[in-house]
Amino acid sequence: MELTTLTALMEAGSVHTFRSTFGGRPEGARGTVERVGFPAAPNTVQVRDIAGGLHNWDRRTMSVA
Repeated sequence: MELTTLTALMEAGSVHTFRSTFGGRPEGARGTVERVGFPAAPNTVQVRDIAGGLHNWDRRTMSVA
C-alpha cells in the first residue's frame, strides 16, 4: 500500500479490514492503522485489531478491503 493511503487511514482512525502475509502465510485483521513506519523499519505498519491486538506488517504486502 502507498504511504499516503496508510497515513490518511491512520489520521481518519476508521476501521477497515486489512490483509497481508507474514512468513508467506496470509493474515488479516479488522482494525485501525496505529503507526506507519519506524526509523529502523520504514515499511512496517502497525494495525490494531478491534480486539486490541497489535499486528506488524510490511506495507508492500498489505491491502485494504
